Amino acid sequence: MSLISPLGRPLKKPIRPSAPVGDRERSAEAAQLAEQRQAMRARAHQWALANQAALASSSEPAQWQSMPRRGEGRPVTRDRRDSEARRINDRDAIAPPVVERTDWLPVEPPLVVTGPADAALTSSTADATTADAAVIAPILGQQPQGSHPIDLPQPSPPPAGSVLLRLADVSKTYPVSPPLTVLHDVNLEIEAGADLAVVGPSGSGKTTMLSIMGTLDLPSEGQVFIDGVDVASLSEADRAAMRAELIGFVFQQFYLLPTLTAVENVAEGLLYRGWKPRRRRQLAMEALERVGLGRRAKHRPGELSGGEQQRVALARAIAGGPQLLFADEPTGALDQAAGHMVVDYLQSVARDGTAVVVITHDLGLAAGFRRQISLLDGAIVGDERRVNLPGWSDASSSSGDSHWEGR
Repeated sequence: MSLISPLGRPLKKPIRPSAPVGDRERSAEAAQLAEQRQAMRARAHQWALANQAALASSSEPAQWQSMPRRGEGRPVTRDRRDSEARRINDRDAIAPPVVERTDWLPVEPPLVVTGPADAALTSSTADATTADAAVIAPILGQQPQGSHPIDLPQPSPPPAGSVLLRLADVSKTYPVSPPLTVLHDVNLEIEAGADLAVVGPSGSGKTTMLSIMGTLDLPSEGQVFIDGVDVASLSEADRAAMRAELIGFVFQQFYLLPTLTAVENVAEGLLYRGWKPRRRRQLAMEALERVGLGRRAKHRPGELSGGEQQRVALARAIAGGPQLLFADEPTGALDQAAGHMVVDYLQSVARDGTAVVVITHDLGLAAGFRRQISLLDGAIVGDERRVNLPGWSDASSSSGDSHWEGR
């Protein structure tokens, strides 16, 4: 007899109905279960006897001696190993193990550092880590930790009147066809704490000279010395470190990140100093307070006026305490009132000891600085110093008038 599938096709093999489970099968299954229960009772009885025998001879709970350990006899799998590791970590987190060290010895004599050149390290290896941390900490803006104080020299600004920047026979030629020379044998010395304006018409080489003085570019001929160091002898990484440490820049364009607030833009300029975010933000707030923008610290550039954005750029330049500050046409994109305010802040920075160099073609702006360099066709044609400038404490005369001296 052939069967028909639900689709109407004959099946190749007939389907046999399953045989009903009889009383014999049920009895065999029940007997097997009964044997397993009896074996489990016998094993539990053996554990109980073993516990009673071990109670008098051990302080450890007897069940942990007689009962099989967790996972005993099972293969070690990845899940089991990870589970065991987590259990051990949780246990150590609650009660960390106590490790007693008996190999510590007193360190004699203590660490002594006499100077940067002839440092004498007299401690044992146990204090080497403390010495390294104390030396590296000032670089990273951290306080050194350790039981031995270290007297390391701190960098200090050069004394007022000493030469901070010197250009010696500097020329700059661009290799185009024909070659274009934009600076011709420029010789210039700028003292620490000085303020001067470099004036000249467009195309006279002012911006090129600023780039060379600020180590952004190298001269084709001549030498540039900053704090007695020949810039050409430094690698690009060392020049970048010098810019981060000693030099600040203010440009005609503000170069503020539109998605950051004012304090974040200022703090971003201190990123390469290696300081912690908290210190960078603190210095940024102090710089904004100095330029009168403390209440606008959380505003983004789009919420600030042009003059306020330029003052944020000025705060970014002075936040790290540079010894040289270069400003390239800082008032070119501002109205007259905002421009005068920026000049006042630049003069305030100069009075605090930072050498300020302003590049401009505005003679009215240049009149507010004590020294004026005239540049024409890549050569210095005038160098005048203003005596008794109002607002300066080192005026040579007590009268209210001022005059120019120079060539």
